[in-house]
Amino acid sequence: MRKFIILVLCALCLAGMFTSCKKKDGLSKAEIKTVETAPFKTVRTVYGPKGANRKFFWDIVKADGSIDSFEVRTNEKNVGKALSSVALAKFTEDDEGKITDISISGYNLDEGMKWVFYVNGEISESDPNNTEIKSGTVYSFRQVKD
Repeated sequence: MRKFIILVLCALCLAGMFTSCKKKDGLSKAEIKTVETAPFKTVRTVYGPKGANRKFFWDIVKADGSIDSFEVRTNEKNVGKALSSVALAKFTEDDEGKITDISISGYNLDEGMKWVFYVNGEISESDPNNTEIKSGTVYSFRQVKD
């Protein structure tokens, strides 16, 4: 009888371990892969959940002029939320909702520089949190002198 109780307890513990590993929020994990894009042979890293219904291009232009390009797939409606949701960028806002600080994952600002938000190569009139994603648009952050 004692062995039977121990066996049942062990089985319950194992079952508990396997069921606790399941996702509780129902969200799918971001898929990350690298692809070659023609005609520039630029390597783009693809982020986002499987089945994402929006896609846009995001470039990071560094102080030396070099560019890292990404294709972002998301279900979010605006650029800022999409970049934040896949941990590519973080935006700090003041009480009025104005962005006071931008940090881009994996990139440091050179001294005397700041990040500026561009849409299709032109300085954006709105910030990323208020910019709706439009298919085929290239959004970018460039390091410019402060």
